[in-house]
Amino acid sequence: MGSDEPVIGNVADAAEAAGGWEYANNTLRLNLIGQGEARECWLIGGVVYKVARWGRESANAYEHQVLSAWRAAGAEWAPATTLWTVRCPIRGELIPVVAMPYLPDDGPLDRDAVAQIREQAASELWEGNCQQHNGRVWLVDGGDVDRLPTD
Repeated sequence: MGSDEPVIGNVADAAEAAGGWEYANNTLRLNLIGQGEARECWLIGGVVYKVARWGRESANAYEHQVLSAWRAAGAEWAPATTLWTVRCPIRGELIPVVAMPYLPDDGPLDRDAVAQIREQAASELWEGNCQQHNGRVWLVDGGDVDRLPTD
C-alpha cells in the first residue's frame, strides 16, 4: 500500500467480518450486504469488508491489486481499498479481507461512464458491479477487470 493511499477500515473490523455468519449472531455491528459465488460483503461502520470463501482467496488480492493500479493511474471510478490478512475468529485460519468505502447507489447508473470503464479496463463488465454514488460511477467489484493501466 502506497504511503499516499488512505487506509480503509481496520484490522479488528476485518477480523470480525472474517467470522462471517457464525460471528454475526454475536454482534449488532455486522451487516451482510452482499454475497456472491466467492465472497461475502459485510458492512461495519461505513466500510465494506469482502471476505473470500470456498477456496477463492485470490479474489481479494486480485481486486485490491487492480483497483489500486487503476486508482494510481487516475481512474476516478476506482475506489480506495486496503487488503487485510486476519485470523478468522471462528475457524482460526488466515483469511484475506479487502476493505473499501461503502458507496451506496443514490441515483440512476450513468451507462456512458460504465461503457468507458468497459473500454478502459473491463471488457466483460457487468453493470451490477457498478454503483452510482455522489454523481459518479464506482466499480465496486474489481473481479471483472481484465486490463491494467499502461505506463
